[in-house]
Amino acid sequence: MGARLLKPVHDMAELYQKALQQHLQQYPNSVTRQLLGASTILERDTREYGQPGYDIEQVITDGSNIKVKEVHELDQAFCSLVHFVKDTSNKGRKLLIVAPLSGHYPSLLRDTVLRLLETHDVYLTGWKNARDIPIQDGAFDLDSYIDLLLTFYKHLKQDFVVVAVCQPTVPVVISTVLAEQFNLAPKPNAIVLMGGPIDTRVNPSQVNEFAKSHSIQWFDQNMITVVPSSYAGAGRRVCPGFIMLSGFMSLDPKRHLDSHLKFYENLIQGSGEKIMAHTKFYDEYRSVMDLPADFILQTIDRIFQRHLLPQNEFHWRGYKIDLGNIKQTAILTIEGELDNISPVGQTSSILKLTPSLPESKKQEYFQLGAGHYGIFSGRKWREGVAPTIESFLAKIMASKSKNTKATHKKVAEK
Repeated sequence: MGARLLKPVHDMAELYQKALQQHLQQYPNSVTRQLLGASTILERDTREYGQPGYDIEQVITDGSNIKVKEVHELDQAFCSLVHFVKDTSNKGRKLLIVAPLSGHYPSLLRDTVLRLLETHDVYLTGWKNARDIPIQDGAFDLDSYIDLLLTFYKHLKQDFVVVAVCQPTVPVVISTVLAEQFNLAPKPNAIVLMGGPIDTRVNPSQVNEFAKSHSIQWFDQNMITVVPSSYAGAGRRVCPGFIMLSGFMSLDPKRHLDSHLKFYENLIQGSGEKIMAHTKFYDEYRSVMDLPADFILQTIDRIFQRHLLPQNEFHWRGYKIDLGNIKQTAILTIEGELDNISPVGQTSSILKLTPSLPESKKQEYFQLGAGHYGIFSGRKWREGVAPTIESFLAKIMASKSKNTKATHKKVAEK
């Protein structure tokens, strides 16, 4: 919504940019290039970026190009279950990727989907922009999030695994307890928890300290607004996406400033490949959506301020969540050495909080040189993290198959 306020500035910058492009063709000179570079940056900084597409049309599996079709199997008010269907009989085991509901669109996980699609039948949580959801569809909070995961688990039925990226590690753990302890849905064979806030008391980050130093009332007054009448979700309370984006960028301002200075230099010099690389990354990074206010405020309160999950004090609709009741679902944790959002130790803390789960079903992985985004996208993701996930899941499924055969043998002997 924030881009609407800057639309007059954007329109002016866009007109100026087009005029300078025409002038540069007739009168090429350094001054015009500098002015064009400045107007291009201003136009991009004030642009309203829409939802990017997944753009996954094929995947290479066992050396063959396999066509992929994007199918929305379950369409809920706040999220759809996106299935990337491979045109092959050997689709692999079902794997649900739970994308964070923290500002960016789920397409940010395009690289995650594409890599895991090589060996698995991949599903993804397709979160929707809260500003476009009519207020008649009701509220959405942390409990609603867990409801949604249980619905998706029921749809997947059996023999599936779940990969949670960042913030959803907590609701995925909770839904796993509900599936194991209370039989409210089929339980995953394994859950992979990547860079998430399981226990933010461990090695607290700048994000964690900020959440602790302000009251819920402060967040409500300073981060929450009402969707204006020009959108379908008019009247709904939301946290605007541009606020979340500003928070992400403030964690590493020097990096973003340096990147934009280099972009300006490349615009002046006409370095096409470098310009394309910058615009490709930031077009995705700047594409943000508004978030349901109730969900954001509950998450801050229950996860970042009161730390209910690691203290076994989390309740969901009357059910007490006891991590000691995870006894069968295998757990792999992924952490990045340079993660400044969920630092080392916060995610892997779950391994000590689940005493009833056999050690043979637990594993932690530490990716050297990777920041928060590096554990689910880029070279380190593709060459380090993804193979670790595939190896772990293969081991767990092999063990499950072996145990099943042993059980069948005992029954036959009786």
